[in-house]
Amino acid sequence: MRAPANGGIPEKVTNRDTTKQELGHDSPIFLPDGRHFLYTQAQAGDMPVLVGSIDEPKKPGQVVAQAHSPAIYTQGRLLYLRDNTLMAQPFDADRLETTGEATPVAENVPTFTSPSRLAGFTASQTGLLVFLS
Repeated sequence: MRAPANGGIPEKVTNRDTTKQELGHDSPIFLPDGRHFLYTQAQAGDMPVLVGSIDEPKKPGQVVAQAHSPAIYTQGRLLYLRDNTLMAQPFDADRLETTGEATPVAENVPTFTSPSRLAGFTASQTGLLVFLS
């Protein structure tokens, strides 16, 4: 959802496809331009990681990765889980696309059961990474 800075009625910026197995759209996180954001399409199995725009709320999100957790962006990388392995994938935040293959960073990183499968990791914008093992 987005809302005007001076108040007002919130407006949807993503639209769930009720004809598919989507449980919802979760874990939005802004990209550096402050206009685009990553979010996860919660569903069974692989969860698409998408890029949306607050400027184009009716436009469907663009899938940029498949994950088993929400993704975050830091230092030119998307971080997310595949199974219980923390992956880092090069991502061009200006072109809004991945630019290389995902590589493993850490194994046995837990997820916490919920539709959005919250994961036991985070990273700062300066690149400091913290994860549970």
